[in-house]
Amino acid sequence: MDVYYYPSFLRQIKKLPKAIRELAIERTRLFMKEPADPALKLHKLTGSLKGNHAFSVDRRHRIVLEIKDGKAYFHAIGDHGVYE
Repeated sequence: MDVYYYPSFLRQIKKLPKAIRELAIERTRLFMKEPADPALKLHKLTGSLKGNHAFSVDRRHRIVLEIKDGKAYFHAIGDHGVYE
């Protein structure tokens, strides 16, 4: 799957600790290869983020994205506060 990054996502990922940033890159590669991989825990969001999806980087961090026309647009990365 093709992945596109919003500028806000790129700013957020640069601020993460190096270990989390590297894990996020690894998870993104997995998502690009196999979006439905159970290790990602990809799920639809509800409420104000309805229409978006999220997947796990680790137990604490998530990537929020929009899937549209077979392409993924990464909006945000962070802890559960990213859902606000």
